[in-house]
Amino acid sequence: MSQIKKNICILSKDLVAGGAEKQALILANTLSPYHNVSVIVFKDIIHDRNKKFIEENHIPIRVLHGNFIVKSFLVYKILRMKNIDILISYLFKGNFVCGFVGLLAGVQVRIGGIRNAILNPKKERIERILHNRFNSLTIFNNYSGAELYAKRKFKPDKIRVVPNCISFPDQIERKDSSNVKVLTVGRFVPQKDYYTAIKAYSQIIEQGIINVHYTIIGWGVLEEEIRRWIKEMNIEKYVSVKINPLNVLDYYKQADIYISTSLFEGISNTIMEAMSYSLPCIVTDVGDNSRLIKNNFNGFVHQVKDIDGFAKSLTKLILNKNVREDFGSKSYLKIKNEYSINRFTENYLKIIDNA
Repeated sequence: MSQIKKNICILSKDLVAGGAEKQALILANTLSPYHNVSVIVFKDIIHDRNKKFIEENHIPIRVLHGNFIVKSFLVYKILRMKNIDILISYLFKGNFVCGFVGLLAGVQVRIGGIRNAILNPKKERIERILHNRFNSLTIFNNYSGAELYAKRKFKPDKIRVVPNCISFPDQIERKDSSNVKVLTVGRFVPQKDYYTAIKAYSQIIEQGIINVHYTIIGWGVLEEEIRRWIKEMNIEKYVSVKINPLNVLDYYKQADIYISTSLFEGISNTIMEAMSYSLPCIVTDVGDNSRLIKNNFNGFVHQVKDIDGFAKSLTKLILNKNVREDFGSKSYLKIKNEYSINRFTENYLKIIDNA
């Protein structure tokens, strides 16, 4: 490992409660003992959990104001003033600024980031240009996306994969409870396909399995639609919708089963968090989900929109506490062994040293 400290800047669009934003702050914190690290944020939107993390770890943050041109010029000035050696971005807008502004500012190493396994065609074309011509490397957080875009004319020698990391508590042993608690955490957007999750759950209630409660945690444009589906399916008594609570980790602790019905993903932070809290997971076969969850080992894996499949797997787990505990224990051990912060840090330090 190199002993020379480098000046590193991490770009983030904002610091909402999403996975990419959380990983950007974890990266800044884990690299800080080895290099001089700062973070630039394009929008003054910082979730309270992230504010707490920033304060506790004394992470240097610069929030920009003004239109996109003004902000780009400010990034240029900061990069020059701080003599930044390495610029790291996590999402599309940051990749654009990283490539163009970083190049103009004379930053030697410009590292873009792609967090989903599937991009829309317009973004894919722009990301390909940024990757091939302007940025030094692109880091994918998922193998499925890296493999796909290497076949779509993204230069393979400039692709790196560093999966997300997770901090994990002590392994949880759940007490017997009269009610089984089901949980989903994620943004209220079409990508997450909440209709499939809610419809599958409603089938459980229709079967007469009513010793269950489903909690949906998130925020976003589909909130009203999600509430309407719950009402139309007449399951309001058995479902709670929580908007971005500060104590979201308490819900993982109290849950018994985690479900994710996403239409596409990179590597899912929320599934990883569920695994770290010893939860069996029922997930769609998208992104790197099947790397996290092995079917009938630590959960169940289904095709997208497989309402009946999700309902059957939910039924199996709801009715069998021993299976839930066995799957949950295997989830915990997998996440602890393969997705630790130490491994995440080592991967990035190797990339930085080689850069």
